[in-house]
Amino acid sequence: MELSFQTVRSMPQRNALMKLYRGSLAYFRENGAPMPTHATVETDLHRVPEGVKPSALHYRLISNGQKPVAAIALIVGYPHDNTLWLRRLILPTALRDQGYEQAILNAIVAKYQGQMTNLQTMMVNATPERLKLWQKYGFTVIDDAQVALASGDIQHQTTLQFSLPSVVKPGSDQRQPLMV
Repeated sequence: MELSFQTVRSMPQRNALMKLYRGSLAYFRENGAPMPTHATVETDLHRVPEGVKPSALHYRLISNGQKPVAAIALIVGYPHDNTLWLRRLILPTALRDQGYEQAILNAIVAKYQGQMTNLQTMMVNATPERLKLWQKYGFTVIDDAQVALASGDIQHQTTLQFSLPSVVKPGSDQRQPLMV
């Protein structure tokens, strides 16, 4: 498996994203989100939490060879300076459990170890199976809360964290960024 991560710039890439989103309808149902549209893709390409610089968002189309297989949205330095926030991982249902999850996480670790301390994400209305999957990859639950939404609905939010290994130069206690 040879994954490449591309910044989304062209209309064909946006169309590939829409196809990935449509192949991931279970993800949207599990999270209680509306079914995705082209507007969903455009919003995802630019949305950052309040107070976060747009340049902190790294939204990438992931391909295996020439075939788009996933999309990822990472926010560098959120919610803490030393944290990488996994805002969205779109992997079509048909591609789950084929090693893509692990390969994507390995690529994130390779890219950010030594630069960030933690990788965090949040699951909405997590099922025991989904939670177990993330824990299988080394994530631990750091917060589990019921949140009242403006709509009046209650949402279960589980925040997970994975500690990124640091790269230490031999004979030094200083972290060194990994050059990728």
